[in-house]
Amino acid sequence: MTRKRPRSPSASAAELVAAARDARDVLALVPEDLRACGGCPLRGFRAEDMPRALRTWTFDLTKRNMRELYERTWGWSNPEKRRELAHSDARFLVAFDEHGVTRTGDAAAAEDDEDDHAAPSSSSSSSSPAAFAHFRFEVEDDGSPVAYVYELQAERAYQRRGLGRGLMRAVEAAGKASGVAAVMLTVLKDNEGARRFYERRAGYAPDPRTPSEETCPYVILSKKL
Repeated sequence: MTRKRPRSPSASAAELVAAARDARDVLALVPEDLRACGGCPLRGFRAEDMPRALRTWTFDLTKRNMRELYERTWGWSNPEKRRELAHSDARFLVAFDEHGVTRTGDAAAAEDDEDDHAAPSSSSSSSSPAAFAHFRFEVEDDGSPVAYVYELQAERAYQRRGLGRGLMRAVEAAGKASGVAAVMLTVLKDNEGARRFYERRAGYAPDPRTPSEETCPYVILSKKL
């Protein structure tokens, strides 16, 4: 989700993050044994190299999943979310279903992926995107280089199949390969299912950099690498 805070990089951290951003092959940062999750192989993209139709899908899925929650907190903006997904620093890991699982109903947040059962039925042979993680290499205010997850989303028919955990593990592996200190993310307090997933299943904990004001609508979670 959208981050709302400034950055002030130190020289060494900035160099490390710059090198991570320069990697042309995003998937190459992920070990081969983590390049699939829930039976879906992963593909990596830089925003500038992502096919337009695929980037449109990431926006549409995020909007279906998150618009209601955003509108209850700091508001939803189509242009702002499109700009975020198209940012030059945006990196994507996308899980593709090559067996053509049929999607049904509206999409819901991948962060609610608490169970790994309930696989959907198959009826098509075409490959289709099932879930994605949008992350960036950044420098925190304390000078720590991190991989920051902006979005973790899945189509409803692909939930509860381990895609959320698999994508997070892949992001963590990419962060470790790039030498960053931690993986961080922002989750809305109203998104209770997401917070349960990150804290109970993915091993994340509240980060002290979360704003202390009770009125703050989100909490920052992190995991050291």
